[in-house]
Amino acid sequence: MPEGPPKTAPKILEQQLIDLREIQRALAEAREAGDVAAAEALMEQHRDAVEPMEASTSPGESPEGATLADAERILGKESILGPKAVEQVFGVKLDRIPAIPFSQQELQRAKELGQQLIFYTDALSPTTLGEKVKPLTLANLKQKFTKAHDDGKVFYEQDWYKNEDFFKKEKPRVGWRLTSKDLLPESTSKNYLEQTDVLIEYLQKQVFKGAKLPKPYEDAIAEWKREREKIEPLATSSTDTEWKCGSQMLTDLAITKLTRELPIEVMYRFILNDQINKDKPLPSAYTWTASRSSGGYLVHVGGFGDAGALVSRGDPGARHDNLGVSFSRS
Repeated sequence: MPEGPPKTAPKILEQQLIDLREIQRALAEAREAGDVAAAEALMEQHRDAVEPMEASTSPGESPEGATLADAERILGKESILGPKAVEQVFGVKLDRIPAIPFSQQELQRAKELGQQLIFYTDALSPTTLGEKVKPLTLANLKQKFTKAHDDGKVFYEQDWYKNEDFFKKEKPRVGWRLTSKDLLPESTSKNYLEQTDVLIEYLQKQVFKGAKLPKPYEDAIAEWKREREKIEPLATSSTDTEWKCGSQMLTDLAITKLTRELPIEVMYRFILNDQINKDKPLPSAYTWTASRSSGGYLVHVGGFGDAGALVSRGDPGARHDNLGVSFSRS
């Protein structure tokens, strides 16, 4: 049996969410320019996408997203790691900052849920004179950041992942994300499938409480309901070829891509929080990510204490009382 199914299907649902954010940005630009005709044309052209978006906003609130001033007022500056923090810590000058894609209502809900608003870039300043800007990968972060604000280590000393793609090649998804500071309640002592159930319930009952879910999330949940019965016996199998196939199927799911962080994104927010807020997230807990090692294991990151954050992995059927999941969405 092969290690996992081939990745032939495009990331349709993830792309839908990206397209939705682009519509929001275009609407914002048209309205700021006072071009009513262009805004109305966009609304009509993308009516199927815009109507659910409008339904999830408060009366009198536009769907194109909040300003940075709105976000600071609602969340508090300590819960925003924006372009200034990114430039200060990672040393790159950001030429273009995408608009915040979340409404004021969404930000208010994020505050109630203890989430942070974080801007992600995929570039890192050079470490030596004459070097070009580097891709923001775990490999380059590990080289650049060796000491935390309290003189502890940033990365735990380990090298099992030195040849892994998630370490050498994976970069953050550029743009704004709302991310839980801590693990979701009820997500520990659960395997990867059970955590996915927790993420879906969190989306439905907490994040979009009292509102209609955007279509990409509805479609992702429908896919999960169709596929869960097929995936579970594979993912929880004790046979290597079967659980590795199950882990591949789990990482291919739209709901995984839409709601979980990548390992690089976890370390990105750890470093930002450490350098800007003098705070070390998840000092004794781990969040299971959306990435998979070459051996089929699902990667988790955490334990950000004096010895540095640990990058580890486990099979999808594993359960541990300090292993949960932090929610993240764009």
